[in-house]
Amino acid sequence: MMTKQQIDPVRLDLPSELSFQEVCCVGLVIDDTLRVTNPSPYWVHTHFCLVSLNVDGQSLDPCSVLPFIVKQRLMLQPFGNEDVKVSISRI
Repeated sequence: MMTKQQIDPVRLDLPSELSFQEVCCVGLVIDDTLRVTNPSPYWVHTHFCLVSLNVDGQSLDPCSVLPFIVKQRLMLQPFGNEDVKVSISRI
């Protein structure tokens, strides 16, 4: 029999927004780091996906424009942190 704690989803802590301050020129790659924290006592296997994209104040369709290079899957140990490298190549 499963307890309520075993059924509840695990919540990860990470920034709600990642901003690139530098200008991205064609042919150059800009990197930033996304810090992901697992505050739970469980191992977590997660998948990253782009939910929204805003460039110079304009919202773009994240399904049609994919300028980011990021590790798609991540395994986090209990109470662990990991810095995920996010690269933007062009828009």
